[in-house]
Amino acid sequence: MLTVLIPWRPQPSRLPAIDAVVDWYVQNLGDVDIRTVDSEDEIFNLARCRNLGIDSIDDAGEVVVINDADTIPQLEPLLEAI
Repeated sequence: MLTVLIPWRPQPSRLPAIDAVVDWYVQNLGDVDIRTVDSEDEIFNLARCRNLGIDSIDDAGEVVVINDADTIPQLEPLLEAI
């Protein structure tokens, strides 16, 4: 199973970007576990979100991709990395 962690704090101006990223993963990889991750910090803390996301992974053998909320990866290099 592939899990995609996306550090994310909802902001109206960024909704189209995250929707595009999620749609891309679903269209290109099908059954993928996409998790948005936020911390309780008052100011958005990207590094803390990444760490919390990794801490949430249960299966040590699971493949995890950390993706920005506004970046669509290139398919072939992603598949090679996976």
